[in-house]
Amino acid sequence: MAYVRWLGRAVFVLAMTCASSEMVSTAAAQSGSATGGAEFSVVPPESPVKVTLTAWLVTTDAKGEDVYAPAETARPGDLIEYRVESVNESGKPLKGQVLNLPIPPGTTYVGGSASPAAVQASIDGGKTFAPVPLMREVAKPGGGTEKIQVPVTEYRALRWVVGIQAPGQRAHVKARIKVDGASGETP
Repeated sequence: MAYVRWLGRAVFVLAMTCASSEMVSTAAAQSGSATGGAEFSVVPPESPVKVTLTAWLVTTDAKGEDVYAPAETARPGDLIEYRVESVNESGKPLKGQVLNLPIPPGTTYVGGSASPAAVQASIDGGKTFAPVPLMREVAKPGGGTEKIQVPVTEYRALRWVVGIQAPGQRAHVKARIKVDGASGETP
């Protein structure tokens, strides 16, 4: 199936923003390059940060334990774990670093699977983010408003604030998504 190939053709974009006192750099992959099965390099070569996205198909063995295999293909109902590694390859600390992981159309974020758990989410395609669980204000039938939790099925991007990353330091984040069914329903 073309889902993972689709990821490598710019639909699934991993954006990373970093800043130091001397520079501000934003790098986003417009086309991930497959290098070793289900691994994608997602920032341009001139970036001071190397970011690698790997996609893993998650299944369960007879003992109920997770089994991981490179996600070279994906079908409706499959569980995919995305792992992102960011490495500061510059000679100085980078401040304000953020990793964004869009949730592609046809997939659904698996609530609670983000690690580190201090993650933000977006329901507007990555324009605005807030800490999870996302909440929205709705009108009550008798007047007034109340806050309700936004279903994770509406999450369209995740964001981790890495903060300051020292030279050579690595940051790791991960999250799981489920590939929606053929008719668009969430499995």
